[in-house]
Amino acid sequence: MKYNNLVISTRINDRVLVSFAANRREVNGIIIGDPFCLARARIKLFDIPRLAGEAKRANLLVSYRTPVYLTSRNLDNTVSLIESMVRDSVVDEVRIQDIGLLHRLQKISRSKIKLTWSIYGSQREFPGMDIPINQAQVDFLKSKGIQSFEVTSAVAYSILTNKYPLDFNMQVYHYKYDPVSFSRRCYTEEYAGHCRREFDDADTNLPCDEVYYLQDEEKKGMKYVMEGHRILEFPDPEEFRELIDSNMEIDTLVLEGNEIGEINDMIGMLTDNG
Repeated sequence: MKYNNLVISTRINDRVLVSFAANRREVNGIIIGDPFCLARARIKLFDIPRLAGEAKRANLLVSYRTPVYLTSRNLDNTVSLIESMVRDSVVDEVRIQDIGLLHRLQKISRSKIKLTWSIYGSQREFPGMDIPINQAQVDFLKSKGIQSFEVTSAVAYSILTNKYPLDFNMQVYHYKYDPVSFSRRCYTEEYAGHCRREFDDADTNLPCDEVYYLQDEEKKGMKYVMEGHRILEFPDPEEFRELIDSNMEIDTLVLEGNEIGEINDMIGMLTDNG
C-alpha cells in the first residue's frame, strides 16, 4: 500500500501523543478530538487549539475530528472552534460527518483547510455488504467541498479485492476493532453504571477505559466488544496485512490505538512490510 501521509490517533489527547508523533519519522501528523466524548480523550474543548498549536510547532499535520452528534447545543461552538483554529493556522484538516456542519464550513477557503468525510458519515457495515458508500454519494459530497473520504481498512480491503470502480481520494482508518454501530448514549455507561465525566487529569479512570466483550448468541463466541459509544467487531488481521502488501494507492493511512504502544506496534508492522 502506498500513502502520502501517516497520521495517528490515541484514546488520550495529550503531549505524549504529540511528542511520539514528532519523534517518529514515519508519522506526519495527529488527530485531535473524540467523535463522541471529550472526557474519554481527557481534553476539554478550549484545550484543543492549545494542543493543536503544540503539534504545529512540532511540524506535524493536525487533523480535528468533530463530534458525531451535532445539535443546536454544540453546533455553533464547533463551528467557532474550527474557524478560530483556521484563523490561527493550527489545523490542516477537519473530519466531519454532518451535512449541516459541512454547509456552515463552506465559507472557509478550501485553500486553508482540507475537509474529509469520516467513517462515521457512512452507513454501517452489515453481513453481505462490505462497502457502505456509492459513487453518487461521493460525487455529491465532493460538490459540497469534501476532498477526501475516510474508510475502514475492512472497506478498503473489499474495494481492493472486488475491484470496485469507486473514484475518490481515500484515507484508510485502521484500529484493532472495526466499528459496526454507535449511539448518542454511551453503551458502557448503560452497562457499567454512572460515569463521572468531570476529570482533572489523564489519570482519572472512566468506565470506557475498559472494553466489554459481547457474546454472539448464534456462534457462541466472543466476536464483539463494547467501547464507550461504539460497538466494534474483531476484524480479520490478514486483511490489513494484505492491504499493506498490495499496490493500492491512498491519500492517508490513519492508525488508531488506545495507547502509544499499540501505535508503535502497528508502525513496526508497516516497517517490516516496507
